[in-house]
Amino acid sequence: MGRAVILLRIFAIVGFVFALTGVRASAQTFSLYGVSQKVCQLNGQTDWATNTPTIAQTLTNFGMEAADLGAPVDTGAATLYFLFGDTRPNGHSPGSMPEVPPDDSVGMSSSSTPPTSTTCLGLQVETVTSAPPTLARPTITPAIDQGSFNVPTGGVYVGTSLYEFFWTNHCLNPGILVPSPTDPLVLPTTPPPWPPPVCPESASLNSIGISVLGQSVGSSDVSFTQPMVGGTAVTMPSGFVYVNAVDATHAPNLAPSYQQLGIFITGVPRYRASIPYLAYATAANIGDPSQWMFLNGLSGSSPNWISRAAWESKHDAKGLWVPPSSSVQIYNPSTSEQCIGEHSLTWNAPLNVWLLLYGCSGSVEARYAPAPWGPWSEPIVLLSVAHDPGLYCTLLQNATGCLGLTNYQLFPNGKIWPGVLYAPFVLSRFTRDVSPPGPRIIRRARIYWLVSTWNPYFVVVMQSTLQTATFVRKPRCSGTKCM
Repeated sequence: MGRAVILLRIFAIVGFVFALTGVRASAQTFSLYGVSQKVCQLNGQTDWATNTPTIAQTLTNFGMEAADLGAPVDTGAATLYFLFGDTRPNGHSPGSMPEVPPDDSVGMSSSSTPPTSTTCLGLQVETVTSAPPTLARPTITPAIDQGSFNVPTGGVYVGTSLYEFFWTNHCLNPGILVPSPTDPLVLPTTPPPWPPPVCPESASLNSIGISVLGQSVGSSDVSFTQPMVGGTAVTMPSGFVYVNAVDATHAPNLAPSYQQLGIFITGVPRYRASIPYLAYATAANIGDPSQWMFLNGLSGSSPNWISRAAWESKHDAKGLWVPPSSSVQIYNPSTSEQCIGEHSLTWNAPLNVWLLLYGCSGSVEARYAPAPWGPWSEPIVLLSVAHDPGLYCTLLQNATGCLGLTNYQLFPNGKIWPGVLYAPFVLSRFTRDVSPPGPRIIRRARIYWLVSTWNPYFVVVMQSTLQTATFVRKPRCSGTKCM
């Protein structure tokens, strides 16, 4: 009898005995079951590691050579969108930055079954011409900077509209951001690691940037307008600089009824140097951030929601916005964990929890919570070269180059840029319950998620199995009281 089977039977017996003796749950663990595995390379013409054709063949089919993050937006129906940033078109030099802006792109999939190495996701990419294939570039009115390092960060589908968050006014060569939770919009004093160009740190171009909300025009998924209130384009709430969203009222992220407040919006103020804030909007007011409600800590396990006016009521000596309290982050980690930029908040039905995936210091981490407002667990690592150096030359370029594999980026001094992992996004429609039979002491969910690899310069579909295990104990009694 295998060790896993023996353990499962022990857990089943323990659960049955505890049920008879009136015990209660006292602890839950969260772990990666097995290892994270690559399923397929979503975009590009050739699989970087194997030198075999990709399923999508995006260069010949759509004119897409490579691309940055591919933030997914699920309509809850047939279409799953992918918001690609800094997309390199047909014939672009592999070692250079993207061309003249706008340089983003939009992909789609109608797949309803989990991806495999032979099917991937059936990716299609919007084009304006098919011979030769020329990428359609999403644009927004009024116009914003959509050049390099100004990218779509996420979005949500509400009603019949695709809402997209655009990160803009951000320098290509930003200064070094460090955590600053009490004054999160203060500009950095440490310059970029190499010149030129030097970031001017002006209101219109700096190392933090701003977020702009766009709503799709009609049935188009590449034409957006900034929502207007009183004839003026809306502004995003202070601190919501790098933004994503999830609709808790519809599949595939349908949450428990008491959490179906609407669309949860998460935003970080300092790219890869802060922790998300949380707000929620209804379907009726998603386009008017002045009507959103904002998390300002917990009272016990209940969230404290405040208005935008209260959210933006405090400023520092220079007039910069500061949080209304010290409790606005969804959790308060150590300094080393104040590292979130790209992130993904999704409901995981098999585990009965919310998942937060994000990149941190070159690793992909995950946390879970019973509700979007927490309390959030400590992180686990889903993918990291520190844990698995074998990712070099199979998923990532190393610092000296991988024999026969294309280098997509050099440092300004001509040295190879070693690969990093970033932008992990869960594809909720493909999540599967793979829990073992018997009492639900152990729950397992197989998730499929995207990760971007800067260097090379592609989006990869990954698969991981997550596990929660609930352990129970007999109550400790003293007199008439039991704990």
